[in-house]
Amino acid sequence: MLSHFAGVLAGFRYQGLMTQAEEEAWNRKMTIALGWTLPDPPPAGIAQFVRLEGDDLPSEPELDLTKPAVLRRLPGSPDVASDYHGSSFRITGVDICDSRTVVEWRVSPEPDVPSLFPEDFAALEAELESVDDWAADELRKKAWDAFIGEKVYVFQLADDIGTQYQRTRHMGHYRSDVATGAVTFKPTVPDTASELVLTWHEVELTIPVI
Repeated sequence: MLSHFAGVLAGFRYQGLMTQAEEEAWNRKMTIALGWTLPDPPPAGIAQFVRLEGDDLPSEPELDLTKPAVLRRLPGSPDVASDYHGSSFRITGVDICDSRTVVEWRVSPEPDVPSLFPEDFAALEAELESVDDWAADELRKKAWDAFIGEKVYVFQLADDIGTQYQRTRHMGHYRSDVATGAVTFKPTVPDTASELVLTWHEVELTIPVI
């Protein structure tokens, strides 16, 4: 994503639509948005090279590709969160496996992304005020896609006995009318738990463990 974004900026600069300072500023914004921590920009006339490696890399959950054994399946949540930034959110099912827990979810229609992250999109619009309309539309679309893929569909799982669940995998299908997915957490649900709580931003849905 970062290399593609940098290539688009380089194309803008090649066409004379962006200065070197603007290109560097936008590259910095995207690098930070993707999770890296950068030092302060150098003074004018000084070049700066940053090597991103080791502990500086954004952490990724370790993928576990082994096929789990499903011990039992819970039906969808009895409650539905409606009118959350223009969408409805529900749990459609939970698979309690031998080594993990898989929660299936549905959001319809997709939420109003700018209203979910008003400060980020206000800053983006401020940056685009001096950019040509066609370029602003392209950058706005890329920002939207980045938020859909990285920030909109982020979930946490908890239960009534305080189990610490770690998100390890997320498969999703996103489009304007409906978004669906399955998010995997470790460990499996303990036998002593009686309910699960799936959190999506400020929304919580509870499902009984039966």
